[in-house]
Amino acid sequence: MITGKGTTSLDKALTILDLIGSASSGISNTELLERAGLPKTTLAYSRR
Repeated sequence: MITGKGTTSLDKALTILDLIGSASSGISNTELLERAGLPKTTLAYSRR
């Protein structure tokens, strides 16, 4: 299987959505980034 930048972006997005979906009472950006192991800039422009 050949993977590229788009696949990596999709994988990050799905990881974030999975974490949000499994958080029964919400999740902060900080907690989300820690659990996903992603850099802070990944969610720099997300809003509630």
